[in-house]
Amino acid sequence: MSNTTKILIVDDEPDILSLLTLHLKMKHYQVEQTSSPTKVLEIANATKPDLILLDVMMPEMDGFQVAAKLKENEDTKNIPIIFLTARTQTEDKIRGFQVGADDYLVKPFDFEELEIRIHRLIKKKDEVPQSTLILRYPRKAATLKLADWIQKEIEFHVLKIQIAKDDTVNLQSVQEDFLLAITLSLRERDNGHFIFTSDNENSDHFVLFTTNPELEKYCKNLIQLFKQNNRDKADLKILVYPKQSRKNLSAEAFMKKFLD
Repeated sequence: MSNTTKILIVDDEPDILSLLTLHLKMKHYQVEQTSSPTKVLEIANATKPDLILLDVMMPEMDGFQVAAKLKENEDTKNIPIIFLTARTQTEDKIRGFQVGADDYLVKPFDFEELEIRIHRLIKKKDEVPQSTLILRYPRKAATLKLADWIQKEIEFHVLKIQIAKDDTVNLQSVQEDFLLAITLSLRERDNGHFIFTSDNENSDHFVLFTTNPELEKYCKNLIQLFKQNNRDKADLKILVYPKQSRKNLSAEAFMKKFLD
């Protein structure tokens, strides 16, 4: 795959640009590069890269603005984007996913990890829709989706997730942290299909229907991601209900059981 994969690198720091270019060429990727954020759309239209490595902090136009322009353009909207940045704030990560980023690496990063993420996105770029934060299914939509799973006899498991916090913690901010954590966790390779829902918009209780069989590993990863990005003193409590599709309940009954 790598000898035909074309990557566009966008970074205004010459040392970073040269280092990334050298490393990726050594791995036999085809590499285009630019230090000018205003030229990215033009270059992407002309060269049709398979993936873009995009810095956030740049003069003239930041990476969020560049990503938004790429996603607005019909010819470039499906090109996967990995943000490379020194920013670690949750707000910046959320904004990155909102403008269409597919992944997010904080400098300094490990080249092996970068290559793993490149491989994953290249492999999945034709399988997944335009990237964004994972959104909760409204209850009605979640019920319809679950009914389809039941009809197709898809085996699924259920996770009941509660944000554990004290009264001093702002619910909105901790919800944003959890939304980022659930987004990152569900983007991991081979995590299966999912239905993510809650009883209402202001809830601190959530339900995740998933086909991922590695429940213990997934839960540990989700908790770790939440702790890494959590701005407040909060934690997650997760109850696991494996192989619920064998209970012979309707989708409505499942929703009532786990949401009410």
